[in-house]
Amino acid sequence: MIHENRELGYSAASDSVFVHQTSDILHHLRVAEERTEARHQLAQVSGITNESILNDLLEHDVTAATVAALPLVPLVLTAWADGAMEAPERAAIMKAMADHDLIPTQPAYELLVSWLNEAPDSSLFGVWEIYARGIREVMDAQTFLEWKTRIMDRAEFIAAAAGGFMGLGFTISAAEKSMLVKLDSSFRA
Repeated sequence: MIHENRELGYSAASDSVFVHQTSDILHHLRVAEERTEARHQLAQVSGITNESILNDLLEHDVTAATVAALPLVPLVLTAWADGAMEAPERAAIMKAMADHDLIPTQPAYELLVSWLNEAPDSSLFGVWEIYARGIREVMDAQTFLEWKTRIMDRAEFIAAAAGGFMGLGFTISAAEKSMLVKLDSSFRA
C-alpha cells in the first residue's frame, strides 16, 4: 500500500503540506469571520453603517467596547493641545465621562482615563476624523449640527477651564485655539 501511494506521488511530506495549507485557510476564514462580527458589533453600537469607515475604525483598534470614548476625543485633544493636562481640564473631562454614563468598569472609560494620564498618540485626531465622518453619514443635517455644537461647546469649555485666574478668565492658549479650529474643520471633512 505504501509503495502504491509513492507511485501515485503521495508521501507523508505532501500530506503535511496539505494539512498546513488547510490549517492556514481555516485560520484566515476564522479571522475574516471574527472581523465581520467585530464590524457588525461596532455598527450596532455606533450607528455607523459605512463598511469602509467601520473597517478604518477597526484598523485603529476601535471596538464596540471602546467606541463610546470617541465623542469625548475632542475634549482630550483640546486639553492636551498645549502639552499639559491641567487639573480643571481633567475634572471637566471626568464630568463629561459621567454625563455620557461611562463607568470605571467599561473599556471606553479605561481608555479615556489612560488619555487623561498620558497624552494620546497624534494619530488619535485621524481616528476622530474617521468617526466624525461616519456619524455625519448617518445623522440628518440638523441632528449633526446639534451634535457638533455640543461637542465644540464642551471643547471650548475645556480650553477655557485652565485659563485665567482660578479658571475664571477664560483665556485660551494659542495651541488650544488652533486645536479648536482643527476640530471645527473635522466636522466638514
